[in-house]
Formats: sequence, C-alpha cells, structure tokens
Amino acid sequence: MPLQAPRAGEKGVVGGPHGRVTAYGTFLDPGGGRNAESESGKTRARSTSNATTTATADEEETHTPQHPEEEKAGDSSSLPLLHPESPATAWWRKLFFEVFDKKMLHSELDASQVWDLSTEHTSAEASAEFREVYIRCSRGGCSLKHAIWYTHAWKLAACWALQFASLLCDACTPVLLYALLAMAISGEYEQSQIYALLALLYVSALGEILLHCHSHFLGFKTNLKITGALRALVFENTISQAAYASGDGFEGKKRMAEMAHLYDEDVVNVGRMVTHMQFLWRSVLQIVFELFILVQVIGISFQSIAVAFLSMSALLMGLSRMGNRVRRKLQKKVEERLNVIHECFKGIQMVKLNAWEDKMQEKIERARDEENRERRKVNFVAALQYCLGVDSPNLASVFIFGWVALQDISAMSPARVFPALLLLRRIKSHFYNIVRLFDVASKGQASYCKIDCYLKTCHARACEQAKKDNQRRSQPILTGGAGPNAPEMVVAMERACFGQSVEPGKALLLNVSFHARRGQLAMIQGEAGAGKSTLLSAVLGDINCLFGDVFVAEDCRLAYCAQEPWLQTLSIRDNILFGSAFDYKKYWCVIEACCLTDDLRMLPEGDDTKVGPKGINLSGGQKARVALARACYADADIYLLDCPFASVDAIVQNEIFTKCIVELLRFKTVLMVTHNPELSSSGFVDHVIHVEDLTVHVESAEKGWAVGRHPSRRVDTRNSLPPWRHEDKSATSTTGAPQRRGLALWEPATPPLSCSTLSIKLSALKTVPEVGNTQVPVTSECVGTKVAKKFQWKKEWFSIKTWKVLLKGGNCLRFHVPAKFFLLLYAFAGTMKDVYLMGWSNRAVHGDVSANDVMDDMKHSANVYAALVISSIISGFVSSVLHAQALSVSANLMFHDMTVALLRAPMKFFYTTPVGELFNRYF
Repeated sequence: MPLQAPRAGEKGVVGGPHGRVTAYGTFLDPGGGRNAESESGKTRARSTSNATTTATADEEETHTPQHPEEEKAGDSSSLPLLHPESPATAWWRKLFFEVFDKKMLHSELDASQVWDLSTEHTSAEASAEFREVYIRCSRGGCSLKHAIWYTHAWKLAACWALQFASLLCDACTPVLLYALLAMAISGEYEQSQIYALLALLYVSALGEILLHCHSHFLGFKTNLKITGALRALVFENTISQAAYASGDGFEGKKRMAEMAHLYDEDVVNVGRMVTHMQFLWRSVLQIVFELFILVQVIGISFQSIAVAFLSMSALLMGLSRMGNRVRRKLQKKVEERLNVIHECFKGIQMVKLNAWEDKMQEKIERARDEENRERRKVNFVAALQYCLGVDSPNLASVFIFGWVALQDISAMSPARVFPALLLLRRIKSHFYNIVRLFDVASKGQASYCKIDCYLKTCHARACEQAKKDNQRRSQPILTGGAGPNAPEMVVAMERACFGQSVEPGKALLLNVSFHARRGQLAMIQGEAGAGKSTLLSAVLGDINCLFGDVFVAEDCRLAYCAQEPWLQTLSIRDNILFGSAFDYKKYWCVIEACCLTDDLRMLPEGDDTKVGPKGINLSGGQKARVALARACYADADIYLLDCPFASVDAIVQNEIFTKCIVELLRFKTVLMVTHNPELSSSGFVDHVIHVEDLTVHVESAEKGWAVGRHPSRRVDTRNSLPPWRHEDKSATSTTGAPQRRGLALWEPATPPLSCSTLSIKLSALKTVPEVGNTQVPVTSECVGTKVAKKFQWKKEWFSIKTWKVLLKGGNCLRFHVPAKFFLLLYAFAGTMKDVYLMGWSNRAVHGDVSANDVMDDMKHSANVYAALVISSIISGFVSSVLHAQALSVSANLMFHDMTVALLRAPMKFFYTTPVGELFNRYF
C-alpha cells in the first residue's frame, strides 16, 4: 500500500531524495500499457511543472503536452476569471455585478471558479490594521466599539449614504404608482406623461436595487474584515493566557465552551450588529415614509392602520413566544436523542459482544418518539406563524378597507386600493425586519460587552505577567557550580510555588527547584496524581506561579506532547506537518524514529489517510506516535513529553526511545514524564526528577565539565551510540559551549514508493479492472472527481429515486394527497380575493350599486372578502401541517432503516468508517 500520496509542488514528492520523478500511489493495468505510459507521462509533467528542478530533460517534459487536446484545455483554463475588485473589470460590469461567466451557470461551482480574496480582506491584513488602532484606543481609554468605528468609519459612512439614497428611490415607487393609476383612471392625460411616469418608475426601482446591492456588498466586505480582525485578536489573547483553572472559578482562564462561543458566535454577532445598523434605521424611516404616503397622499385613515397593525403585532408576538418555548423543549429532546446515539455507537463493540442491538434500538426509537411529539407542536406553531405572518397584510386590509368603506364608499377606488395593498405589505415586511434587526442589535451588544470585557481582562493579566517576567529576568541565573565550558541554562526553577494559593488543598507544587541545560535529557517520575503533568504545565506557563523564580530561555521554542493525543481531522501527514513546510528527509526520519513506517503501509491511503474525530479510528499507540511525530517535526529547542509511551508496548518503547529520544532529539533539551524505571536508569539520562509530596527531588548526573565532558550524555562521545549511525564530530567539539543544533537527521531507510514490492502488495489487495486505464493516483482530488462525475446534479436532484424514498410507505401518501389539495385551495383563495377586491373597487367607482343598497352591498362585499382571506389562511395552515407531517413520516422511516442497518453492520464497517460521519447522519 502507498505510504504517501502525491502532493503537487512539494520538494520530496517531485524528486524524492535524489531528484527522481516518481508517480506515487499508482498501479498498472497489464492490458493497458500504452495508456498507462501516457497517463504516467501526464502525471510526471504536472508534478514537475510545480517544482524547481535542475534536470533539463524534466523541464522539456514538463512543457511538452502529450496531446493537442491537453494543450487546448490548458489554454482555456489559463484565462483569468472576472473579479469585482480587479481594475481590468469594466465599470459597467462592476455597476451591474455582471462578473460571472455564463458557462458557470450550467454546472456546479468549482473551487477554481471562486474569486481570490483580495489582500486587504485577508485576516492578517485586517487584524494588523485593527490591532494598531485598538492599541491606540486602549491607551486613550476608549472601548472596542470606538476602535471598530475609527478603523471602518469611511466604509460604514459610505454604506449608510448608499442606503439613504436607496431609501429615497424606494419611497418614490408607491407615489409614482399612485399618480400613474390616478391619471389612467381619470382619463385626462397625455401619452408622453404616461411614458414619463413609467420611465421614472423603472428608474427608481432599478436605482433602489442597485444602490441596495452595492451597500450590502460594501457592508459584507466590512463585516468580513471586522470578523477576521476580532477573531485574530481573541485568538491571540487566548493563547497568550494561562490554560489552567482550578475548581469552578474564573481565575486562570476562560472555560473551553465559553471560549468556543466567544470565538464562533459572539464575534459574528458583533460584526452583524455593526454592519446591520443601516438596515435598522432604513426600515424605521421606510415605515415613516410609507405611513405618510398612506395618510397624506392616498387618504387612508391613520387610526385604522394603527389599530390593525397593533393587533396583528400583539398576535404574532404571542405566537413567537410560544414558538420559542416549544423550540427549546424540542432542542432538549434532540440533545437527549443524540446522547443516546452517541452512547450506542461509541460503545458499539460492547453492544455487539453482549447482543444488545434490540435493546439499543428500542432505546433510540423511544428517544425518537419523544422528540417527534415535541416536533409536532413545533410544526403546528410554525405553520400558524407562517400563515398569519404571510397573510397579515390581508387581515389588516379587511379591517382597513371595511373602515374606509364605512366612512366613504367612494374612497374604494383602484387608485387607492392597490397602492394601499402594496404599502401594507411593505409595512408588514419592515415590521418583521425591525423585530429581527432589534434581535441582532441586542445580541451584538451583549456579545460586544463580553468580548470587550475579555480583552481588557487579558490585557490586565498580560501586563501583570510581563511585570513579573521582567523582575525574574533581572535576577541572575544559577549555574549550579558548572565550569566555564558549561552550556547555557534553558529551563530553571528556584523555590517556586504553583497553584491557586499556598493554603492546604489549593497548592499544586511547593518549593520546586531544578535546572536543565541545553541538550540535556530529564526524566520525571512519580505516582499517579503526584503532579508530573502539572510540572510540565508550569514550564509552559499555564499555571500561576505564586512566588519563586521560573526561567525559560527567551530564544528557545517549546514543543509539547500531551498525555492524551490530540489529532485534527486531517491526513496523517498534515497532522505531523501542522502547517510547517514539507521536508522530505526530515519527514521520513521522523516517521522512522516514531516507528510509523509499518503502520502507514497498512493504512488504505498511506500518510494521506484521514484521521481525527471524523477520520478512521487509530489505536491508542498509533495516536500517541503521530502526536510524538508532530512534536518532533516542529524542530523546537525544548521538548516537553507527557507519557508519550503510555499506550506503547515495551519493545516499541525501547525502539522509539533509542531512535527518537536518544538519537533524533540528541541536541534538544527534553523533559519527559515516564513510569518506566528502565528508561530512567538509562545511561543517556542527565537528570531524574522525582515528584512527591507536592515537591520535587532531583538526581543529577551533571559533573565533570572542567575535565572536558559534555553536559549531555546523549551527545558525549564516551557514551555508546547506536551501532547503525555515525557520530557527527562537529557536535562533540569541546572548544567551547555547544551551539544550538537541529534534529540529528540521517538518510531515511524508507523504500521508494514506486518499488515493485509495494506495487505487488497493492495489486494483491485491490481488484484491478480489466478494461480502461487504471493508473490513478490515490488523492482526495481523484476521489472528488469520481464522485462529481457519478452524481449528475441537474438530472438526479429531483429524480424518481428521491421521490420513491420520500413517498415510501402508505402513511406518506395519506398525508401528501390532502396536503396538495389544500395547497391548491390556498392558491385559488389567494387569487380570488384579489379578483374580488378589484370588482368591489370597480363597483364603487362606477356607481353600479343604488344608494339604498350601498350599506348592504358593502357588508356583503366585506364578508365575502373576509371569508376568502380566512379560507386562504386556513387552507395554507392545513397544507403546511400536512406537509410537515408527511416529511416527518418519511424521515422516521429513513431513521428507522438507517438505525437497524447500522446496529446490525459488522464490526469491520465501524473500523473503516469514521464515527463522526455516522453522527452527522443523525443531525
């Protein structure tokens, strides 16, 4: 199996250790030699084009296309896409947002079609600009809000100006519509006047849309910069703080959940509050303008409008509170159901061993039934909210037009009715926007207060810590009686006390004194719970030092490997690199030193295998070795290793200790926690630190510098080195104190990935197709391309297969058929009420009703119109409830089938399927 998947542009991938061009992760088709050669040439050409090589033959191969079609495709793909921020884009394209390629509309969005983020909107640039302003504001006593305003004042002012211009254009639309209808009904007009009004109506509508879009786009870019700057600021302040907090107090750090909410939710709320304020005052001004037009221009009574909308607002507010209450109950039931599923699949091995599949299925189904009972209530209230909210202008129009008809039947003219309906619907939408935006503003204000308080607290702690550090640096560092050739001290503690206070039960470590020089190996031993991990946290600065001296050299970088391995949801290689540049020799030396070579051979995609919470399951020993490899690859100066061998057997422990600790990290200062007395008694150990009774006792082998002995036993030539390596003579020079050194690398013994042994093993495990080209590199891009080709999104989005799943079972059809009937009834009633309102207004204008029958006709017309409105609301409500119930039945059937299939799946399925993917299906 392949140890490593191809990465375009990487040094080690292209040339390997000797500059060779190899095709990684490929397998050959015996009957397709010609195709295989062609594809191999293409692979080599693409790989070599992204790297700098010295071979002329490789360069010629890179620039020579294999086929004319490939050259043509390369020319078409090199055309730059239009970008709204590019100076080359025409002004009219920027004005009308015409920056899309028409061909993109006929296919799914691809990563190559996404615009590049301009430099000023990147997180680095935005945070650098904002950090400078925030520091100035902090010194002047201003708050975070002032810093945001000073940084983005001109852009926010431009957004507000564009919104105000858009508001004026929007306010002209109903006035022009009223004038146009009045002129058309009166019959006293010229053709040019009609054309002028139509042109003004079109220009005002177009201007409102364009100004609003540009304002929204500018606000979006401002929001992007604010969010990126605040997240960078919060992250920088968080990682600079101590990570330890004892008990339930706030001292020492923010809780993990609070920090996640601060970073993920509160920062977004502040950005939305700043950029959405323009929509809040716009909605308020629009309501004022439209009420003025209704009362003064159209002539509708203000009392009727106020009574109608206040009543509807009170009703909708009550429904909103009811909906929030039932949604909170539903959320609790959903969490309970997810907890049951999490408990089941996390312990699926015990469920299988004890044959508890039926019991767990009953438990999951019981939790699902309780969730469905609350979900029905939520669907009922949501349908009621939606129908009353959508038809609230119609309900208000029943009351308002009835009021107007009672006052003056002649006022029911089309010139008044239809602009009034338009304005009522607009006022309703503005009311909704104000309620929503007030919620955004309240959340943003609360989030702003939390972020501002947190940043001030972090700043105060940083100042206090800096003051303590300056005091400690001013004190002389003890040398422990070493000679003049002794190397510099990099870690030291002198009578230090750590914890919350010195009171009994609150102190973690007392009177701690030890020191370690550059290149030394110190083993930390002690009983469980004695404070070994606490000592490493104290070196990291994550625990508050009450008194005493703690010294860590400023020019030294630290690498920490925790006792519980932490892996990201990335490939093994990306977890080890952790953002560092790829170096072929160093990478494979680290892999070999951590004994991961054989493990990579057994994984399906080598070091490109996805691991972590949503990746495949690794054993505890494999996770620990990947975490150790990540720390080693960082090439730091001081290594803090907390029980890296806890999940590893004795034989592998000895091999890793010899290859990694003794040899790879021989020039590094290492503080390692271990429970293995054989490792502590090794001849390569310089210090043994025993942690007991809240303090430490040090056994040091440090002596003999005056006679030329090196302080590190791993570097001293008098100690035996592994027989398969040769000592670097320059490292053991005794002419002076040794300088900082990197990792002790060697020529890695990893076999070439294209060797015959790996190809034979791969062909034995994989079934080679008989037809077609099978030389495919094992990469995520390859898998994504196969999936994209297999899924024809336009044809299968609403395919017959999808409808069969949705309509599975007789219960679904029992709800779907009446739901469609009530949906048609809703559409019919909604259309008929507008037609009837038009006929009602025409009768009032033309005087078709006699004076004696005016009141009776008005009552009859009002009753019919009200009946149509109410029937429209009821039919829409029933249709929404039935559709929700039908979808719930379909979801329950799929939930049941998926749960039964998973519970009865073999264990090999759970070994190869990430648990995170299973949980995602239940959300």
